[in-house]
Amino acid sequence: MNASPTPKIATAAANLRAVAGSLESIADAVRTDAAAATEVVRQLEDTAGETALLATALATAAAQIEHAVAAQAALLRDVARNTGDSLAMVEALAQAGQGIDSMSATIGAIAGRGRMLALNARIEAARAGAVGRGFDVVAHEMGALAQSTLAATRDIEDRTGTIERGVTATRTAFEGVNSAVENERRLIGDIVAAIEEQKGIAAEVARLTDTTRAEISSSAEAIGRVSTSAAAVGVLARQVKRTAAALEAAASD
Repeated sequence: MNASPTPKIATAAANLRAVAGSLESIADAVRTDAAAATEVVRQLEDTAGETALLATALATAAAQIEHAVAAQAALLRDVARNTGDSLAMVEALAQAGQGIDSMSATIGAIAGRGRMLALNARIEAARAGAVGRGFDVVAHEMGALAQSTLAATRDIEDRTGTIERGVTATRTAFEGVNSAVENERRLIGDIVAAIEEQKGIAAEVARLTDTTRAEISSSAEAIGRVSTSAAAVGVLARQVKRTAAALEAAASD
């Protein structure tokens, strides 16, 4: 009774062993792929962590630059204010110099008239003879005073000219400072715009990093499930092998 079914049992056992071998091969391949995927996920996690640190450093650097730029802008405002105040003083000094120039011209004109009067007085004193000697002394003193006044007037004019040249040079220097301050302000505006863009990039990198981490976590969970399935396939393969062995033992009885 046992002779006829034995070949069928042996064939079934062989098929089961083949199935078990295939299952083990599949389980090994899945475990290998899962291990490789796990390594990739680990590397991705490391990369995501480094990217997060980079985004944080980028945001910190942007904040520090923004603070420094704000301090520089405040300094430039102070420079511009002080320059404006100094320029106003220079303008006042220029007006004062013009006033001195005007007074010097007036004094020079008076001195010139004094010389003319002194000359006329000496002429009249010479005509008067002995009677006009007193007038001649007075006329001489008036001429000397007029001459001294003219010399002082020229000295004032020279000094006024020096002051005016200094005022002009100072005004030019202040205008150059104002131009430099304006250029610096424009540059700071460009830097602030770049900082805002940098901060936006840092925020976007941080957001993408969080998304990547979430996706990596999901991938790790999926890989864990695959590994568990591979282990279950391995267990099933061993069970199939045991069944095949039992069939072969039954076939040999």
